[in-house]
Amino acid sequence: MEAVKKQLEGRIDYEGQRLSEQVAYFSLVVSGVIAFFVSFLASSIKFGLIVFAAGYVITLLAVVPPWPVYRKHPIAWLPVRRLKAD
Repeated sequence: MEAVKKQLEGRIDYEGQRLSEQVAYFSLVVSGVIAFFVSFLASSIKFGLIVFAAGYVITLLAVVPPWPVYRKHPIAWLPVRRLKAD
């Protein structure tokens, strides 16, 4: 149970945040361009919206869960230092 809890915890590192932002931006732009051409060729906004919605859902599945690819560079925190009492 602890392994499942650790996988679903939701922590990603700073490099993972940057990567997820780039993946989201690229995939939404590509799905928007594809949706535009599909709606233009089919002469229907409905098909374009369906294609874009599918791209949006795929983007959510790729970016929102804390996949291990987003946790490859953990942050090394400094150890706790105790102050001497004067």
